Amino acid sequence: MGKKYEIGGFPSMEHYHGNEYHEGALALNTARNAMEYVLSQRKFKKVWLPSWSCDCMLEPCIKLDIPYEYYAVDKHMEPIVEPKLVGDDCIIIINYFGLLTGKIPSFDKIYKNIIVDNTQAFFSKALQDVDTVYSLRKFFGVTDGAYLISNLEENVGLQDFSYERNYCIKRLEVGANLAYRDFCMNEKELEYQPIKKMSEYTKNILKSINYDRVHQIRTKNFARLHSLLKGSNQLDIGAFEGAEKSFVYPYYNPLEGLREKLIDVGIYIPMYWKETLSRVGKDSCEAEFTKYVLPLPIDQRYGEMEMQIIADEINQYLNR
Repeated sequence: MGKKYEIGGFPSMEHYHGNEYHEGALALNTARNAMEYVLSQRKFKKVWLPSWSCDCMLEPCIKLDIPYEYYAVDKHMEPIVEPKLVGDDCIIIINYFGLLTGKIPSFDKIYKNIIVDNTQAFFSKALQDVDTVYSLRKFFGVTDGAYLISNLEENVGLQDFSYERNYCIKRLEVGANLAYRDFCMNEKELEYQPIKKMSEYTKNILKSINYDRVHQIRTKNFARLHSLLKGSNQLDIGAFEGAEKSFVYPYYNPLEGLREKLIDVGIYIPMYWKETLSRVGKDSCEAEFTKYVLPLPIDQRYGEMEMQIIADEINQYLNR
């Protein structure tokens, strides 16, 4: 006879009882699946995507067989697209690095049927009745997780699980280099997943986080880097309202080799989004941003010492 209960035995991970930051949001497995959920439920007929974006944004369109078209962005990272979208078209607005938070209300007035991609703006609040997507993996040590803030009802039957994913624990214990392959494998496994509910492991972790502390650290690190690098940063950070809520400190200086120099000394700077270069002109804003905007880390693992190290390495390269 099978066991009826599971009482006692070895301990599991502790259960936390705090609050998630975006209480009441639909908790799903990935941001791209949150996008897919909106597109499928709203039954949009065409999607406008920014050309400066990653290929994973195509995944919902491909899975749902929805036509899509790219639009350009200008030097302020804002859309260059006809204000009137036709019929059941929708437009996805990426809140790049969190810098466009102050602009989102105006975009909502200009464009019909917008979806806000706040995957790089976790601490930016969603507008009422505007479908807004957030990513957890970009901000916290979890291996799945996305929020969708929407007036859509939840209708998701599948459940995601995290117990076979361990790269966050591996990075904590043995470092980024040894965990990087596991991270890449996890990213690959998340491709073309069905829409699922967020894993219970991730939901539990999210209830353990002191969000005020995280936000304060990130804001302080952003301010520190800006004070050290504003003289050479060719991106006018002051022109962006709410820039302190950024995912990273975006440092723009068209210098060849700076990214590689930082990586060589152990400051890991990714390129967002390399695939853009195949769909835009070489002199476009998108190409310039892809090649030369360095997303400098400001997250809650670090403090004034790490910000000083980053700035010193950049200034040393500038003055070589």
